[in-house]
Amino acid sequence: MEVTPHGIAVDYKRLVKDSSARLKSLAQEFRRTYGASRKDLLTAVHSFVQSIPYEQDPPVENGRYTAGVEVPLKVLYQDHGDCDSKAVLFAALWANISRARIILVQVPGHMLVGIAMPFVQGEGLIVQSIRHLLLEMSCHELTLPGRISRYSADAVSNGDFKYRIVS
Repeated sequence: MEVTPHGIAVDYKRLVKDSSARLKSLAQEFRRTYGASRKDLLTAVHSFVQSIPYEQDPPVENGRYTAGVEVPLKVLYQDHGDCDSKAVLFAALWANISRARIILVQVPGHMLVGIAMPFVQGEGLIVQSIRHLLLEMSCHELTLPGRISRYSADAVSNGDFKYRIVS
């Protein structure tokens, strides 16, 4: 957690960084299995994280405020997570695979991931003159990288979002 001018919030950048080191061996296994193609790796890691069942965790656990965000190892262990917990898992894995910038995009009540892959087709978001491909980690159906829900697309196109650069 971090203290912001608006109150206490999840420190997503630190969570991704700290979790990335713990997920290095899993990321290496993805590289060994799927090769060096970033597109193949993206599809595999995205599909893997999307296939983890959606389940929200309570905002307070064992007397500690967590805002309902679980660390990636716990998401893997419990085999469930909500959109922001799964987004952090994806970002931590992807940070081991690619040096491309990763952003977490918050729309009301939901979170997406954006990765700087400007030449891959699909829904994107330009942040600081860099196009980021958008990825859903939790929606009602499995989607391909660059395909996002109608809800997310409407929120992004209406400017109803915030983002954080996490890697």
